Amino acid sequence: MAAGFGCQIEPALTNMCHSRQLAATISEVKAVPEAKRSERARSLLGAKIIFNNRMSIIDCVVKNISSSGAKLALASSLAVPGEFELHVPQKGFTCNARKVWQDNEGIGVEFGQPVESNSAENARLREYIRVLTNRLAGLGHDPGSPA
Repeated sequence: MAAGFGCQIEPALTNMCHSRQLAATISEVKAVPEAKRSERARSLLGAKIIFNNRMSIIDCVVKNISSSGAKLALASSLAVPGEFELHVPQKGFTCNARKVWQDNEGIGVEFGQPVESNSAENARLREYIRVLTNRLAGLGHDPGSPA
């Protein structure tokens, strides 16, 4: 099973928290909603939102990330379900995620449990099989029959 993303970036976040620029007073921390109490690191990582029994994939970009969640940018016209898998290939990271908020700039997600690292690859392969099956059917071949 893949390690949680928070485990991979925790040292960097700890260093950021200790810097004077990012240090917050206790009163400021109390004013921040629970969902945003983790320090966020800017990023520009390609990612995939995977849902519908791993048959649907939406490309997105991780704009900032913390040990508990992230902000994702995607085409504003796309509908994102409330719960999905988030796969960040550059980090070898896949976890369950829950949409917390959405606006014109993107969506905020909270990380859940890590998912086995090969699940995103399996989703990509299932999607490829579905596309090829549809192409065969469009050519008049029965994809279920032997060649």
